[in-house]
Amino acid sequence: MTQKMYYRVVFKVTETCQNGKERWFKKTLLAEPFKDGKHQTEDALVEKGIAILKEMHYYNIEYVGTWSSTLTFMD
Repeated sequence: MTQKMYYRVVFKVTETCQNGKERWFKKTLLAEPFKDGKHQTEDALVEKGIAILKEMHYYNIEYVGTWSSTLTFMD
């Protein structure tokens, strides 16, 4: 088994459904804590997360929080 640590960056987002109504929900993105050997700051993770969610056509994006998680993979 392999364990790897990730950050769970949680946002509250809004989307438009096919019937024209809006709905909001929480969307979680996973991020690695280190990139190119350097620790990623919370501000950088939030900026990247907002950019990704905008590409996915979500709007009214609000940052909720960041939590660390350890995922276990079976080899």
